[in-house]
Amino acid sequence: MATLDEIFWSTVVCQVDGAADRTFVARPVPSFENPFRPHLESHTTDIKPFSFEPRTQEMLQHREQLVNAALEQEDKVDTASLCSALQLR
Repeated sequence: MATLDEIFWSTVVCQVDGAADRTFVARPVPSFENPFRPHLESHTTDIKPFSFEPRTQEMLQHREQLVNAALEQEDKVDTASLCSALQLR
């Protein structure tokens, strides 16, 4: 992993008589004579209508289907339990 010195400075490490001698070499100064100016195309955003209405309708239909399925399942369980209860008597 790079140390802060290595990230911000160019480091050169030399071995002199077994001891590490560090000399720091700074990065060159950037030239401000020619500033960066990107060439961007100008465009406009088209306004489009937006609504949650279709999603809401689909969600309500799905919820109604789930409720109907749960009611049908409950009716099947009730009729089966009633039939078994009548036969036990």
